[in-house]
Amino acid sequence: MASASAGEGEAEVEVPRVVRASWRGGLPVLVEGVDADFEDAPLPAFSFASRQSFLPFALAEKLAAMRTTSVVPARMQEVWFEAQGVALKWQYPLGALFDVLYPRDAAPLRITIHLRGAGLSSSEAPVVPCPGPDAARKEFFHLFKQGMFLRYNSRLPFTELRENDDDALWESVLAGEVDRYWFVLQRMHEYVPKAAPVRILQLVERGNLRTVASKQIVVPLDSSLTAQELVDDYVLGLDGRTKLRCQGIDVPSDALVVDLYESLAHADMFLYICLYTDEA
Repeated sequence: MASASAGEGEAEVEVPRVVRASWRGGLPVLVEGVDADFEDAPLPAFSFASRQSFLPFALAEKLAAMRTTSVVPARMQEVWFEAQGVALKWQYPLGALFDVLYPRDAAPLRITIHLRGAGLSSSEAPVVPCPGPDAARKEFFHLFKQGMFLRYNSRLPFTELRENDDDALWESVLAGEVDRYWFVLQRMHEYVPKAAPVRILQLVERGNLRTVASKQIVVPLDSSLTAQELVDDYVLGLDGRTKLRCQGIDVPSDALVVDLYESLAHADMFLYICLYTDEA
């Protein structure tokens, strides 16, 4: 008997309401280039991207157009992204980066695309060059499988992935299509989860630029740890102004980590708890 493909039956998938809400909509992005990289500086361009997506793909069309008009030879181009003086790590979901950079601001995520890394060594600035699309997709599935293993403490759920599931998962992430993503993921529901994989993101100062740093923690499913307690345990030097945000939502101080994971985990199987300072 032939098995159903990832695209069949998606209309019957019952996605939890909170999960569906966290996938709905997207983020406004304003893309700019560095004048020195171009003979004629490109005009800023607006884009709209899913919270689940990643920079190399959310900005692929804009980046391709900029490459063709750059004075930097293609063989010497070293692409990296910056926002508000922060060197961005493309490995993090776009929504998590937005929550760290714009916790209270409704303005678009303003991203500068750099096409050269001259003078920005790892000791001076935490620049993370962006690979091609194939490498970025490979990185996503590396994180997805890592998160799944930490979630179930087993490799058995991987056996439920069928032919073409990788394409279905990836396309759903880029488009923000939660039904298609959930249809594939529901095959793992016969396995009992053991833990909630978490990443805490915060801005840190390194050299000439700020960057987004992370701490990875695995919280047992029977834990009664709140998100605030988790952050207090693993992040030093915080004060009373530090607030927590997940998927664009401010986290109550008494919210349990395992409950937040069920509703607000990202597509790579990690819950991102983003820290910001309340300047109000």
